[in-house]
Amino acid sequence: MMSTKVDTQNLIRTAKEIFPDDELFERYEDELLVLFNEHGFGGSSVTRDLMDGSPEIPIPSFNLGINQHIQCDDHQKTMKVKAPITSSDDQVKPLRREVHEWSLTAFDRPEDFVYASETGETVTQAIIETLVATMNVDGRVINGWVDVLNYEEVFRSPSSPQRFFFKTNILADGVTFYYMHDFNKRFELFHRNLRWAANNNEDAVNMKNLNMVFFPLSRGSQLYCVVLNLKTPSVEIIDSSARDGQIDDVYDYDVSILQTMMIRHLKLLAHCAGELLEGVEQKRLEMTWRTKNDRINSGVFLMRHMETYMGEAGRRWNAGLDKEGQTQLRQLAILRKKYTAKMVLSDNNKRKGFVESYIARFNALDKASRGQIAERADTTRRQRLRSIIF
Repeated sequence: MMSTKVDTQNLIRTAKEIFPDDELFERYEDELLVLFNEHGFGGSSVTRDLMDGSPEIPIPSFNLGINQHIQCDDHQKTMKVKAPITSSDDQVKPLRREVHEWSLTAFDRPEDFVYASETGETVTQAIIETLVATMNVDGRVINGWVDVLNYEEVFRSPSSPQRFFFKTNILADGVTFYYMHDFNKRFELFHRNLRWAANNNEDAVNMKNLNMVFFPLSRGSQLYCVVLNLKTPSVEIIDSSARDGQIDDVYDYDVSILQTMMIRHLKLLAHCAGELLEGVEQKRLEMTWRTKNDRINSGVFLMRHMETYMGEAGRRWNAGLDKEGQTQLRQLAILRKKYTAKMVLSDNNKRKGFVESYIARFNALDKASRGQIAERADTTRRQRLRSIIF
């Protein structure tokens, strides 16, 4: 029953991200909370109980050749952006273009996994379509991206900070419900979420040898990231939106709750950052590429921010993005294609061979047939995704 509650909450939250203007899902969420509270299920457990220990991940050579604006030396990830994202990036990799065309067509069964790794993280074809199409990115895509980034950290340069990326929903399942649970209960829920969000990676849960930890969060349909620096303690908010206001007002105290919970967690670990993070002022990074009018690309910005941020002070951080406008929109469209290809063609993806066979079958069709399939998929996309989510 508890697992059912979490699964349903996550489905409704996903639906609200994809269809932010649909009041139906808001009503579903309210009714769900009342239903479970009436039957005595105010608390919860995490949907996936991965308590069997941290899996061992094989370390094959990793070079997709689709990140040419990033400078990497001998597969060691010293992420230095050396040029803005340009249209030429979109033209140099035919395979990326083939992945993009196939993933927009709903050519195979939407429930088929197109990403699955040793950690147990999975993404279906239907869900990854939210990344490829111009719409709000589903949170399960973000979780898949987190999985890829943590895999890439294996190849980091010794001179770059050791980072770990947690999955979304770290504050889900009653952690913020101060009116329902006392602090100890909410911390218990947070700790379960933390373990789930780390895919049961014990070193990550214990913050072992980590410099920076990334927490993707959401406020409505807007996705953003909170970064805790454990070596030179800081709490930084990376948000593509230029919305004004006090931090607690803008984020409904979510950042403060996360900071409080992490301080408690770190103190229980006897981690020195636990004491040092107390009293640290939260800071919103002011990037030149923040937007005032964007409503659908916060997930793509989030993926870019997690990929490229290394803790650079001030304006030294350059994610290769232009200021808000048509150039930026083209860059975001390019990133949607790149990140789709990078995920499904990752050496960490156990479904990589299946994806390549899907693409080959689609490309074997004549041009007219491929066009008809793509057109039908485009006109039915929102309806399909809505039916799949529920």
